[in-house]
Amino acid sequence: ASYLRVLVRPGAVPQAYLTASVWLTFAQARNTGINPVVCFLFNRELRDCFRAQFPCCQSPQTTQASLPCDLKGIG
Repeated sequence: ASYLRVLVRPGAVPQAYLTASVWLTFAQARNTGINPVVCFLFNRELRDCFRAQFPCCQSPQTTQASLPCDLKGIG
């Protein structure tokens, strides 16, 4: 939309199109920031792998052997 605004004569691109494209861009940026947090909260395997990679996040009764982690298998 920004390129059209620069390359095409003024008024040729409807304002509604420009406004919609700006809002869709904002929505995508917000989704990109929130998606990893949501995945982390709802994916137990991902949380377990995270804990396995950072021993400081493990509780005293949890051992490395009890947290199997194959990062290639997540997805």
